[in-house]
Amino acid sequence: MADLQAGDKFIVNRGDTVQKTEAVELMATIQDSDWLLVNRADAVKKISGADVKNSFGKSPIYPESDEITSTPGFEGGTGTEADPFILKTIDVRPGGATGFSVEELRIAVAGGTEGQPVNWTDNSTGAGNRFTQPSGITGPDGAWVGRLLYTDVPATTSDIDYVGKLQIGDVHIQWTVHQGIDPVRPIDPAPDEVTAVPDFVSGNGTQADPYVLNPILVAPKGNSGQSVQVITIAEDGASAGELVRWIDNSIGAGDRFAQPETLTDADGKWVGHLLYQDTPPTDDDEIYTGDLQIGEVHFRWQVTQLPSTDVRPDPDDITASPNFQSGSGTVDDPYVLESIEVKPAGASGVSVETLTITAKSGVEGLPVLWSVNSGGDRFAQPSGLTGPGGVWSGKLIYTDTPESGSDQTYVGVLQVGEVYFSWTVEQIASATIPPVLTNVSLVESNPDADPRFTDQSFVASSSLSEEGTP
Repeated sequence: MADLQAGDKFIVNRGDTVQKTEAVELMATIQDSDWLLVNRADAVKKISGADVKNSFGKSPIYPESDEITSTPGFEGGTGTEADPFILKTIDVRPGGATGFSVEELRIAVAGGTEGQPVNWTDNSTGAGNRFTQPSGITGPDGAWVGRLLYTDVPATTSDIDYVGKLQIGDVHIQWTVHQGIDPVRPIDPAPDEVTAVPDFVSGNGTQADPYVLNPILVAPKGNSGQSVQVITIAEDGASAGELVRWIDNSIGAGDRFAQPETLTDADGKWVGHLLYQDTPPTDDDEIYTGDLQIGEVHFRWQVTQLPSTDVRPDPDDITASPNFQSGSGTVDDPYVLESIEVKPAGASGVSVETLTITAKSGVEGLPVLWSVNSGGDRFAQPSGLTGPGGVWSGKLIYTDTPESGSDQTYVGVLQVGEVYFSWTVEQIASATIPPVLTNVSLVESNPDADPRFTDQSFVASSSLSEEGTP
């Protein structure tokens, strides 16, 4: 009889039942008592199952789903093509490295014997030959025990997830491998593996509801800051020296929220603050929102960046009641306040207008610092602080110190932030005060003469508390 070939098709008679089969299934299920018709080049031949086995050698195992077990158990699936057994995802690095499945598989086919081939079919797409399995044979008990193999050949040049789809007999297995190019594995925590002291303000750590950290204020420009919270990441299974790499998903903040790469500690944990650096320096009041991610965990952190430690308003941040006389608040066209008169020498006065300054940041407690560009110390202003909502309200003051020796007209040019003011004060050295009459008496020259207060002379006298300057 001619030797059989792998591409032959067979008609099998088993127990007076006729069925058609191909070689791959035939060798896994053939029985010695089977009779087969072989069609080769339009010639029909008859052969027994025993002759087929002798011709092909021992048949490969052809397991069903219930003939494969896993330690630890499969992540999911029933082993069918539509619902394959799922193996635990592994991380392989660097490029060109190999890895093995976490699970140890045991295949025990009913009636299996020692030395039967164990042949895997690789149905993967987009993974090259990375999931191709070496041939094996069953052991003395007719079972095969082993782990699946992954080999990154050719070496991958960027991080990617490969999905392996393997088949043996009627059993389908799916296995995902995260192929990294870094020699150290980055940690990949879940939200429940992250804690903070003090607690996060809100959130559950997902992308839709990130952990929210306490906002902070950073000043002046170019300065740095750190989160109020101390964060602890304790990924299950992480070991010492693994990579802690943050992803910065922030928009409109540049690299201000970029975090340095570090390694886990001896316990496989990372403990620390998030960092902020105002680079390049911010020239105006600005609120930056940092959106950070590590593994599956998302964080949100708001930083108010001020260019200086005090309020630096623009002209449109200041109002006056009543309104300024004129001006736009610039250095060339300052806001003009209503002139006032102060007397006598050494006296003080306040502006007619009440000014309101609103800090763009809306931060309470910021210093309000005034500069006197001309007019001397008579126009020096006390420092103040913004109130709730970043608002300061008050009047400008004038003090005639040292005392003026004569009438003077003083013009003060003041500045706060980028806003300029001009204020004229008429200083009167001495006050013009009218006399104050406190007592007047009228006395008759001859009080004994009748009738009284008629045709008589009188003496009048008066008392003044202030002689004044009439």
